[in-house]
Amino acid sequence: MAALLAGIEHGMAQELTPPAPITGNAYEQVEPSLPISWPQALDAWLDSEVFIDSFGETFHQVYHANRRAEYELSRQAISALEYRWYLRNT
Repeated sequence: MAALLAGIEHGMAQELTPPAPITGNAYEQVEPSLPISWPQALDAWLDSEVFIDSFGETFHQVYHANRRAEYELSRQAISALEYRWYLRNT
């Protein structure tokens, strides 16, 4: 929620103009611009000057380190879906 509000505040402060509304299927008209994986999202966070300015350098780095550690920890667990897939396909 805080990141969303920081983005809104940035757009208003910079007087950015939003794009025109899209009619029809946006997936067919606009190239994807959001990260599609956890690592990509972490990289985007780390590279964001808007979030550094909004939250401060220290919080920005600590938050990134915590989310990166959380991601690495999640990669150590085998999900139920992965386990079932492995049993069915090996």
